[in-house]
Amino acid sequence: MIVSESDLVIEDGENLELRLDAQNIDFLSFRLSQLGHNQSFAYDCDKGWGGMKHRITDITIVSDSDFDYSHAVGISLDDLFMYSKFRGDGQYEWVELTDLNDYNSNSITLKLKTRPTNGLNHKFFITITKSNSELIKVESNTIEWVE
Repeated sequence: MIVSESDLVIEDGENLELRLDAQNIDFLSFRLSQLGHNQSFAYDCDKGWGGMKHRITDITIVSDSDFDYSHAVGISLDDLFMYSKFRGDGQYEWVELTDLNDYNSNSITLKLKTRPTNGLNHKFFITITKSNSELIKVESNTIEWVE
């Protein structure tokens, strides 16, 4: 998994977004008859594109610095993040990260809803849990907050 930050210096009025992109994933094969293809046409499970073979069931985010009064070092920041979810009509919507369940895409964009109240820089540590109980741990670069 690779983390990309929207910026390393977040100015007043800007939002931090973190994009997580999976690397070397196994894919899930599915019946393509839903898309107008013959049912005998299928992809190899590891090289197909029907979504990740092992879906994301949870994402936990913590920081290396106190974020605010309620979120000290190491306390989950999940309630402060949203993720971009495909609605099915060609549109995306921002959904509370705490509502994430059974996410099936090889990338996910997270948006921080608020700024830290103490002016400290933050490095975010992200733990992704997959449906096969695999844990993937990644970290962002250090983010600087400018007033």
